[in-house]
Amino acid sequence: MTANERRKVTVKLYPGNYESELADLLDRAMAAKRKEDAAKEAEGASGPQRAGQKSEVPPLAAESDRLAMQYDTKAAEAEAAGVEVVINEISNTAWQKLADEHPPREDDERDKFNALNMSTFPAALLKVALDPAASVDLDELSRVHYVKLERAAWNLHNGADEIPKESLVSLLNQQRDADSKPDSDTE
Repeated sequence: MTANERRKVTVKLYPGNYESELADLLDRAMAAKRKEDAAKEAEGASGPQRAGQKSEVPPLAAESDRLAMQYDTKAAEAEAAGVEVVINEISNTAWQKLADEHPPREDDERDKFNALNMSTFPAALLKVALDPAASVDLDELSRVHYVKLERAAWNLHNGADEIPKESLVSLLNQQRDADSKPDSDTE
């Protein structure tokens, strides 16, 4: 395997409060959807509506749709404002050299488990794995963004790289078959 065949991962860093704003919009939209579903179920359980009686469902559906549209707009803004940072896989030789420079501390169980100094190694790994063309200054990043990049570098080098052997089409068909079978407790 040559260096240009090594894996890499692209991490998107979002400025401002996009992540928390999106999480809030998602929570609110899902809560509105749950209210909509509960109203539909309640109306269905009470039978047909009387003339002149208004359904609660349309206003609730409008609220969940409005929040969903706000979410999509905010997500598009975040995507446009985000900065992509590429982290490259390093060779095993480079990993071992880096590991030798960051030996485990005697009194730290996590260090012993990983055979590395886990307080210094992740930052050193990020520095050597960060793509040279990256337009970020690691020293100027927020703690959240820095940790996000550190974890991505760690996971790139320690995560699974197996390709699933079972067909996704087959898995989906199995799920559909299971979903379409009626529950039969009486058999």
